[in-house]
Amino acid sequence: MRGAWFGFAVLAGCADTETPVWALDPIWVEPSDGGDVYGFQTWELYAEPWKKKLNERFYVCSVVLELFGLERTPDPTCPACTQAWEMRPALLESDCDSDRAADEGWLALRGVAIGAVPDDLVALDPYPGQSLGVYADYGAGWEPFGWGWPEALDTRGAAVEPVWDDTQAFVLWPAYAWSLD
Repeated sequence: MRGAWFGFAVLAGCADTETPVWALDPIWVEPSDGGDVYGFQTWELYAEPWKKKLNERFYVCSVVLELFGLERTPDPTCPACTQAWEMRPALLESDCDSDRAADEGWLALRGVAIGAVPDDLVALDPYPGQSLGVYADYGAGWEPFGWGWPEALDTRGAAVEPVWDDTQAFVLWPAYAWSLD
């Protein structure tokens, strides 16, 4: 189950800081052959107290997937999407325990698309006017995922046009965290 990772309620009392309760799944993609993409999806798992301040000290472990994306025509069920890929994830590595790392749920990503930023995410855009909207299909159809921007914004701080032009890597940043309950 996903939940917005902005504005979580604060819980009082002691909390377990070893058991993952929240997951965040940023994605990095770069152009590959003929409109396809290659990249990584990192499932970052956090303990319960993370939701209070999104503090990295509550990090528990990660599951890293290698992504192979085949270009496809954007689906009419995602009217804001202008570019889309069918994703084929594969487990690459993990620092989680073997049972957690082997969970097939991490491989659920079926598609990624970019287009207009969803209306309800515009005000939270980390790079206003320089981001695209990102949509994901985890097997149940397209849903808003977050924002995408050229990697150069993070690495060089350079202002760039927010367009997918098959020449630069993109960061796809989630606007939502997943509850592992």
